[in-house]
Amino acid sequence: MKEFKELVEIVTILRSDKGCPWDRAQRIDDLKRYLLEEVYELIDAIEGKKEEEIKEELGDVFLILTSMAHIYKEKGKFHIGEVLKGISRKLIERHPHVFSSKRLETKEEVLKHWIKMKAAKKKRVSLRQRLPKNAPSLLLAYIFFKECFSLGNPPEREKIISEIEEDLEKIKRGNQRSLINLPLFFILAWGLYDLANQFFALNIVSLYFVRWVTIEKQTGEIFYSLAFGVSTLLVAMAAPILGAISDITRRRRFFLVTFTLLSILFTMSLAWVENVGTALLFFAIANFGCQLAVVFYNALMLNLVDKQRVGFVSGIGKMLGYCGAIIGLHLFKPLVLKSGYKATFFPTGLFFLIFSLPCMILIKDDISQRLPLSYFFKKEVVKENFKRIGAIFLNANRFPKLTDFLKAAFFCLCVVNILILFMSVYATQVFCLNEEEIITLFTFSTVFAIIGSLVSGIISDYFGHWRSLVGVFILWILCLVMGTLAHLLLLYWVVGAIVGVTLGSTWVISRAFITELVSEERLSETFGLFGLVGYASAIVGVLFWGGLLLVLDEWGKSKYRIALGSLTLFMGIGLMYLLRLSKRGEQDL
Repeated sequence: MKEFKELVEIVTILRSDKGCPWDRAQRIDDLKRYLLEEVYELIDAIEGKKEEEIKEELGDVFLILTSMAHIYKEKGKFHIGEVLKGISRKLIERHPHVFSSKRLETKEEVLKHWIKMKAAKKKRVSLRQRLPKNAPSLLLAYIFFKECFSLGNPPEREKIISEIEEDLEKIKRGNQRSLINLPLFFILAWGLYDLANQFFALNIVSLYFVRWVTIEKQTGEIFYSLAFGVSTLLVAMAAPILGAISDITRRRRFFLVTFTLLSILFTMSLAWVENVGTALLFFAIANFGCQLAVVFYNALMLNLVDKQRVGFVSGIGKMLGYCGAIIGLHLFKPLVLKSGYKATFFPTGLFFLIFSLPCMILIKDDISQRLPLSYFFKKEVVKENFKRIGAIFLNANRFPKLTDFLKAAFFCLCVVNILILFMSVYATQVFCLNEEEIITLFTFSTVFAIIGSLVSGIISDYFGHWRSLVGVFILWILCLVMGTLAHLLLLYWVVGAIVGVTLGSTWVISRAFITELVSEERLSETFGLFGLVGYASAIVGVLFWGGLLLVLDEWGKSKYRIALGSLTLFMGIGLMYLLRLSKRGEQDL
C-alpha cells in the first residue's frame, strides 16, 4: 500500500541527520509512554463513536509503531518489513482451519488452539508466565482470570491456583518485592556478603596464605601466581556462561550459595593441609568459588529495590565490604603474631560463613519466574545463549552502549588494579614509609573508601549513574597527577584520602550503572562479562607497570613517578569511551 510506504519514508526523513531534532532524540523508552497514551485516546474515541477522531488516533498509533520499528532498524536489529512478514506468518500458522486442512468448527475450539499455539511458541511453562508484566494491575488481573477459567485443562488451572497461593504466602513472609518498601534489614543482609568475602580477599588472597606459602614453606611466588592465575582464568571463562544460565532460569541464589559454600569449605580445609601442592589446589578452588559467587551476588541487587535506588544499595554493600577490610586487618593481626599465618585459615572461612549466611538465607529468587536448571540445557537454548554471548564480542556495533562501557571499565580497572597491588611499594620507594605507616595509611584510606561508597551511591541515584561515573574518572585523573607531582608527605595522605573515596565510588557506581545498561533478564551474564573485563585488565595492568619499570630502571626512584603519571593515559582513554555513552539511547540488551 503506497500510503503506508509514504509513512515509512516520512519517518525515515524525520529521523535522518537533516530531519527533525525532536524526532531524532526519541528513544524506545519515550515511545513506550506515547504509545500507551495514544492507545487510551483511541479507546476513548471508539467509546465515543467519533469516526473522525478514531481515524486520527489510529494514525497516531501507526506513527508510533512505525517509529519504533525504524529505531530498531537503526540499531541493526530488524525492519518494518520483517515485522509485517512475522505477523502474516503467525496468522497463517494459528489459523490452520482457514489456510490448511485442519478442522476447527467453533470459536471455542479456535480459542483453545490459539492459546496452545501461543504457549508453545513462547516456550513459557504456564499461563501465568505468558501474561504481560507491564499491564496495569486491574487489567492484568482481568486477563489472568479470564484466560485461566477459559482453559479446558483442570491440571493447569490447579497449577495456576497453586502459584497464586505461593505468591500470597511470599507476601505474608515479606520476602523480596512486597507491597511495601523492603526494610533496611534485608538490604543490610545482602550487604553483609560484601563484608564476608572481604575476609577471604584480605586474609587468604592478599596477606596470610600467600605469606605462608612463600615465607614459611619457602615456595616460589610463581607457584602462588599460577594457582591464582589459573583459578581467575577459569572464573573469567565460566562467569558469562553461568551468568546466562542463572538469568534464564532465575536461580541466582542457587549459584550464589553453591559457590560460596565451595569457597568456605576449601578455605577451612587449608587449616589441616601441610603439603604445598595440595594447599595451592585448595586455594585455587576456594578462590574460584569466591570470585564466581560475587557475579550472582551483584545480580541479586534488583531483588531488593528498583533501579532508581540501586546506587544506594550498592553503596551500602561496598561500605560494609570496606568495614570488613578494617575489621579483618585488626582482628587477625594478634592471632598471626601469636600462632602464625596458618592459624588464620579456619577462622577466615568461619567468618566468611557467618557473615554470608544472612544473604544466602534471606535474599531469595522470585519463585514465580523460576525455571528448572534443565531448561537451559535444551539444545536450542544452549545454542542461542552461546550465540548471544559471542555476539557482544564479535558484533560490538550491535551493542554500542554496553561495549563502550566495557572498554571504559577495562582502561579504568587497569589503573585500579595497579594501584591496589603496587601503591604500598610506591609509598615505600617514593615517600620511604615503613610497615607501620603503610598499615596506618591503608586504614586511613579505607575509612574514606567507606564514606565514598555510601555517599557515591546516594549521589549516583540522584544525579544519574553515568554522570557520577564521569566524575569518578575525573577524580582518578586528579589522584594520578597529584600522586605523581607530590613531594610533601602531607600531600600523599591527601592523595590517600581521595583514592579511598574514588576507589569506593568506582565499584559502587559501576555496579549500579550495569543495572541501568541491561535488562534484568541479562544481569548475571553482564556482571560475568564485567568480571571478565576486570580479570583481563588486571593482567594487562600488571604487565604494563612491571614492563615500564623495567625499561625505566636506570632512572632510579623517579621511574615510579613516571610510571604513575603514565596511567593518566589509561584513564583518559577510558573517559573518552565513557563520554560516548551520553549519545547512546536505551538499553542494548
